[in-house]
Amino acid sequence: MRLKGYIKEIIDGAVAQERDPANGLLRNDVDDETWFGGVSGTAILAATIYRMAVDAPDKFGPEQRCFTSAEQSKKVVEECIDEDSLVKPVVNVLKHVSRMPLENGSREGQCFAGMVF
Repeated sequence: MRLKGYIKEIIDGAVAQERDPANGLLRNDVDDETWFGGVSGTAILAATIYRMAVDAPDKFGPEQRCFTSAEQSKKVVEECIDEDSLVKPVVNVLKHVSRMPLENGSREGQCFAGMVF
């Protein structure tokens, strides 16, 4: 039960953060406005909320603010899928300190987006 509480705290903290106005995605460093919004973090947050909504609907279900955020995130992530089914922008996991978004996809981004859909 404690673990669900910790997950809820993390999700509520992330949901409360301002999204990148350029694309509606959660920033790579959620409370640092100098970072760009990336698909990976946005997608894994939504996927976690959906999973927790099944396990603990009273805390994560459709009536909860976090579920509404997951629905919005899903739409934003879907808009980031190109004609080759790549999601972008993402962080370059091999150069994770780089502030330049990777525009040719990443395994991490693809996996996390797949978990949402």
